[in-house]
Amino acid sequence: RALGLSGFSFLVYDHILTFDEEVKFVWQAPWTVTKVTFLANRYGNLIAQGSVHVTESGWVVNNSQELCRRFNTFVSIHMLLGSESIHILVLLRAWAIWGCERRMATRLISAYVVYLLILLGTT
Repeated sequence: RALGLSGFSFLVYDHILTFDEEVKFVWQAPWTVTKVTFLANRYGNLIAQGSVHVTESGWVVNNSQELCRRFNTFVSIHMLLGSESIHILVLLRAWAIWGCERRMATRLISAYVVYLLILLGTT
């Protein structure tokens, strides 16, 4: 429990430390796919990690099998969306570094689709 709380505390601390820069560089920028993905990842993780910590710490006690099933589904979806949104942000950044060329976008998307197919094929 203490380890989970310390990790969540670092996440909140990071949000507090970087919030002024986030407002300056992210919130005032035009709305793009990259901005939406970044914000969904940043705040989705904060909310989801908070929910996971509250549940796993024992602050919410419920012996329901249904709650357990829903919690496991929530955690699985959260982990998938969190990791894939990071992959997408890296791909968008790589595409920007290469000058937003259509040919490079095709290569990056193709490589990502192959990665997803391999990932799905091995699970």
